[in-house]
Amino acid sequence: MGNLLSRAVGIASLQPAFEAPLTDEEVFSALARVFRWREQLLAIGGEQHAAFQYQQLLAAELGSSLQTDWAWQMNEPRMTCSPADGCSDQGPGALHLERSYLSGSSREGTEVHIHEVREISDLSLEEALYTKNREEKSYTEQSSDIDIMFELAPVSVYSEEDPPPAHAPPGVVVVQESAGRPGYVLLRHHHSRSCRRPNRNFLSGYTVRKRMELFGNALQDAAKRLGIRVTNFEVGGGPASCIAVDDENNSRIDLVPCVPCRCWPSEQYRRRRRPSGYPDAALVASLCAAPAFLVVAGSQRLDKDAWRLSFSRHETILLRSLSHEQRICLTLLKHCNVMLGHRFSSYHLKTALMWVCEQRPRELWTWDRMHESMTAVVDYLLEKVSRSDLQCYFWPEISLMAGYGMDVQRDDVLNLKHGMALAARYMLACLLDSSAGDLFQKLLGHHMNGEKFYRHYYRDTLRQGLNGFSMLSSSSRPGIDASLWSDNFLRVFQWENLPNRCRKSSWFAEHGLGTDSSEEGQQPEDGW
Repeated sequence: MGNLLSRAVGIASLQPAFEAPLTDEEVFSALARVFRWREQLLAIGGEQHAAFQYQQLLAAELGSSLQTDWAWQMNEPRMTCSPADGCSDQGPGALHLERSYLSGSSREGTEVHIHEVREISDLSLEEALYTKNREEKSYTEQSSDIDIMFELAPVSVYSEEDPPPAHAPPGVVVVQESAGRPGYVLLRHHHSRSCRRPNRNFLSGYTVRKRMELFGNALQDAAKRLGIRVTNFEVGGGPASCIAVDDENNSRIDLVPCVPCRCWPSEQYRRRRRPSGYPDAALVASLCAAPAFLVVAGSQRLDKDAWRLSFSRHETILLRSLSHEQRICLTLLKHCNVMLGHRFSSYHLKTALMWVCEQRPRELWTWDRMHESMTAVVDYLLEKVSRSDLQCYFWPEISLMAGYGMDVQRDDVLNLKHGMALAARYMLACLLDSSAGDLFQKLLGHHMNGEKFYRHYYRDTLRQGLNGFSMLSSSSRPGIDASLWSDNFLRVFQWENLPNRCRKSSWFAEHGLGTDSSEEGQQPEDGW
């Protein structure tokens, strides 16, 4: 009782940060500020994302048993020339895991924090999202995976234009050649000119994938030693192997073996015109100096030995350099996309955002213009998808519209454009009814629960429905789902978990914008 009273008194003393958000623009700004508050609360509390912990634990383990296991698995006798072949290059021998990198949304700060419906019984998606009957839904705890990249070594990648030197470095030396499509390559082993069989050997993406399957048992044993409760290990069709973890987030960890590669058209990227002045010359130089990664292609339409160019390192560096407003714009778009059925990959949204940041003046990216910024990104994506012309941000010759799991339809983007305002209002309403609802009601200036807020301002829209997003039907009663947001997200806003200085009456009113808390930016090392 004492804790409840203390919580009630503490929350009552807080200054509201908003007058009750009513318009679409105000709703988007309010949601954006909630995400910004959470970033600052985590930084002040010194709380580390679970992804960093998993990455650091696995990286430490690489120096012991896993190193030996992987080296044994990657030893490929068939790739090795013999003295009888007349080749002074005796082949690669064994590869090992050099280091690991945390990648993807957890490192970029754009992960999704709402439950995603995975299985729907006899209900449509819209009905399942809004039904009051929780037993008819099946949820995952989070929609963003944890991506960890493992660098294979020693591997040196050259190109036909930039061949290996006469005295090549030790280890595996390969020359990349086209696999028939921009961004996809084959890695042919370098042989001395005297070799009688110089054309037979590749460092095979397929072989790496198969070795990952064999590596699974050793990896699971290592995870158990580290106290990580692994419930499943699988090698999918793409470059990643996936570990399912029994933790409070039901985390999925994607493990991606990769090879560093400096053979990408960085000079073209350097010379590109940037109307907004972003990224600036110093950041462009840093990006151009960074090697890309080669990951297993994972497509049956290509040679099984093929590798795919990945700019995950560059994307992480770029996303972390964005303003808070720009990065949270992407976060909100990803949440709206999930709410509206997750019809296309969030990678399309990230690509569109990077292009728009390069073109749109930086002064337009403000908290009170968040909806306008999101619309600018979606409009860019809609234009490119309509022309089947969405290009890779770092190498425009690579099309993201040519299949291989990257398909997106114009109607899917239109669904996001027309539905994101309603989705945002629904997400805000769910916050008002959540386990931290009393705090959000106070901060957002609302003295009504989420369902009343939602119905009051969108009654007419609900009656009409919107692009398949209607929440009124004969088989379900529309209602706000207090469990939409993940427990991990809401836990940060529980009164008892707030750092002491954040319980002051004015803290929330003064924070949650572009200013940094002193603790921000002190993220752990993760290899980048």
